[in-house]
Amino acid sequence: MLRTYIYNAINNTWIEEEHELLFHDICAILDDNFSKIYLWKGPKSTKNALEKGIKSLNELISTFHDIEIIVLNKHVPPQIKNRLDLLLESVKREENLEKYEFTHFITIRSYFFLSLVALTLFIIYLISLWSAIYWPMSSLNFMISATTYMYWLNISKVLLVVIISFLSILFAISIYEYDVQAIVISLAGLIISISMILYLQQGIFLFLFQSGSDSLTYLIKTSDLILFLLLLSFSTLLFIFPSFIKVMFFFKTYKQFIF
Repeated sequence: MLRTYIYNAINNTWIEEEHELLFHDICAILDDNFSKIYLWKGPKSTKNALEKGIKSLNELISTFHDIEIIVLNKHVPPQIKNRLDLLLESVKREENLEKYEFTHFITIRSYFFLSLVALTLFIIYLISLWSAIYWPMSSLNFMISATTYMYWLNISKVLLVVIISFLSILFAISIYEYDVQAIVISLAGLIISISMILYLQQGIFLFLFQSGSDSLTYLIKTSDLILFLLLLSFSTLLFIFPSFIKVMFFFKTYKQFIF
């Protein structure tokens, strides 16, 4: 039969406990069958508390010469391990709950899938922007019709509007669950997206069209277009990288609740 006692360092006494252990406890498990006392030090307890507990035990059993004190390290007998696991079950459950920022199935699943959609849309947005490098060339300039140019800009703006709508939902979910990291990432995404859509609103004034341009055909200097694409890509990646990392860690933490 196993009996469990917790050391009270203040009163230098041992109190029998049959239901629960805490990580700062010093616990003695008495095995009546084998006349052994197994001493367990909680991960949050101190070495000084353990030493006091050992000293107190030695004083208590000083008249019994056939009882052995064993301080538990890595090798724990199965029956003792089962006993410790049972007593630590509730505190381990509470500790696991503390690491979860999100507390509802609907918000966990919504945040995960909406984040994937937002990331995918941002990638599509970048691909759409960089499709400009396939425009026809004339000397050192890109040559594009006015209709195609406006269509190219409008596609980018539509994608940004859709992205903003998804990020707004993510932002609301993050505030509701009070996940600071998620709040910062979604807010950053909103600021970046809104800034880019306002920038694209300049339309034909985004570039200084080169000599030979007219109302139907625009000539854009190669270096100007590449610089424009790099600027927007850098801004977009400021969101994509931290968001991707967040989604990966989010999945690792909540995967049991997502599917």
